[in-house]
Amino acid sequence: MKATRQLLLGGIWQTGEGKIFAKHDPVSREHLWEGHAASPGQVGAAVAAAREAFPGWARTPFAERQALMERFREVLEHHREDLAAAIAHETGKPLWESRTEVGSMIGKVALSIRAYQERTGQRERELGDARAGSGRRPGARRRSGNRRSAVHRKRQGGWDAASAVRRPVRQDPGP
Repeated sequence: MKATRQLLLGGIWQTGEGKIFAKHDPVSREHLWEGHAASPGQVGAAVAAAREAFPGWARTPFAERQALMERFREVLEHHREDLAAAIAHETGKPLWESRTEVGSMIGKVALSIRAYQERTGQRERELGDARAGSGRRPGARRRSGNRRSAVHRKRQGGWDAASAVRRPVRQDPGP
């Protein structure tokens, strides 16, 4: 797996203009990679590009966004072992734990899709007797009064739950 040491800013790959930083294996101290951080101007440009892109993303139908996320899951699955090896190498974690972390990233896609479906649209459910157990005197007659709850939600457009738990997904496995 070959990873780039560049920044994706406004849809264009660029070299960072900030200071150089390096990553070493925490166990062997082996030099793994180095790259340039983003400059403050590049960070500002990235925020501006994200703000500019958001309205279009918000209008993208869910089916299209879901297809993109499922494609992302496929790419993660295809590179599962490479990603696990990179995480283990960069963090010093055992390979089994790194594999678990990659599996969590993969599983988060389906979880995010379900969460989106549960949190948008309309749902109704039976609440039962709204007065049952709420301050009735012992022996008092229960009145009928079944209620329904309805939730109507509006899609906001964002979908950020499908990110890696503690790290960016793009890992550089070294040379």
